[in-house]
Amino acid sequence: MLAEERLRATAADEEMAIVATTLTTDFWTLFVLLLLAALAVIAVMTVVSETLLDKVSRLWAAVRTRRYTQGRHHQLHHGHR
Repeated sequence: MLAEERLRATAADEEMAIVATTLTTDFWTLFVLLLLAALAVIAVMTVVSETLLDKVSRLWAAVRTRRYTQGRHHQLHHGHR
């Protein structure tokens, strides 16, 4: 009787160890996947922000150029560009 209970306890311990190992593996897999997802989001946001900044700077340069060409007194001298 005692040997049977020990066997059952050992089997239960082994089962719990397998469950714990599986949970740990699942946790690290999820952790790595979330880390990769975060890196992907950062990369996408970097590209988007660079594109937007480029568009805004082009628009701003166009506005400045238009503003300066309308009035003669804003034109720069030959030495300054």
